[in-house]
Amino acid sequence: MPASEVNKKDVQIAQDFASDFFNTQNKGEYYEFRDNVSYGVKKDLNKGNQKAASLQMKEEIGDFQGLMFVETWISEGGHSFQIFRFKADFEKSEEKFEIRVTINDSKKISGILLLPWSDTANL
Repeated sequence: MPASEVNKKDVQIAQDFASDFFNTQNKGEYYEFRDNVSYGVKKDLNKGNQKAASLQMKEEIGDFQGLMFVETWISEGGHSFQIFRFKADFEKSEEKFEIRVTINDSKKISGILLLPWSDTANL
C-alpha cells in the first residue's frame, strides 16, 4: 500500500510496540503486555519464551539497534488486519532484519515476527 494511504497512527502504534518490545529484550527483561495486545500473543510470548528468544537473539545477532518503517499490507476479505514491515538493525549483524507487526481489526497487536530482510514480502 502506498505510504500516502497508510494510517500514520497505526504505523506509530506498530513501531512503538516493536521498539519497546525489542529494547526490553536488549535489557534481558520481560516485556509486560498491555490491553493493546491479543491473548494469543500474550500466551505465545510468555516470560519463558521471551527469555529464550532474548538469549538466542543476543548470541546470534546482538542487541536491537533501531528500525525504519518500510510498508503496510492490508488484508482483503473476511478478517481485517494490517501487517507493518520494518527494516531493523542489530548490533552483531551487517545484514538487515525485518520486524513484522500485525494489528487486527480491534486495533490489537496480534503478531510480531523477526525475519531476515527481503525486499519482497512473502506474506
